[in-house]
Amino acid sequence: MGSKRVGLARTQALIENLARSISMSNSSLTNLTQVSSATLQSTGEMIFAIQSVAAAGSNQGDATDISAGGGTLVTVTGAGSNKGVKLPALSGVTAGVMFVIINTNASNTLEIYPNTGDKILPAADNGAITVAASTGLICWKADDDSWYGFEPAVIAA
Repeated sequence: MGSKRVGLARTQALIENLARSISMSNSSLTNLTQVSSATLQSTGEMIFAIQSVAAAGSNQGDATDISAGGGTLVTVTGAGSNKGVKLPALSGVTAGVMFVIINTNASNTLEIYPNTGDKILPAADNGAITVAASTGLICWKADDDSWYGFEPAVIAA
């Protein structure tokens, strides 16, 4: 093969004119692995896998489990009377996994528990975090010891 010199300006122009999106129409994907059966919702450029759960119980032992593979945006119904939900065990999720847990109840608080032997900082092992009505808690696994979390500020409607 021969060699051909292409100037920097020409190379830059070619790169700038490349299509920046991929069209998937009339395409098929093969050898895929399903990681969850969650519903995908798209908002702008962010895609959330959503799971909906109903709060239950009155302590860590009988709170409703949040599924590790069910979706990272968790909408919770039925909050009140100390009802709660429980995060998956830290040992069962990968570092960096994040859950956004939303209390959809407009008038009752929600208890969010770690799994047995785990903790949600700043609470102690097995301690719950109480989330106000119509707010949420964002938790992520940074290591094998704790869920790191914060409760965002409420924004008035």
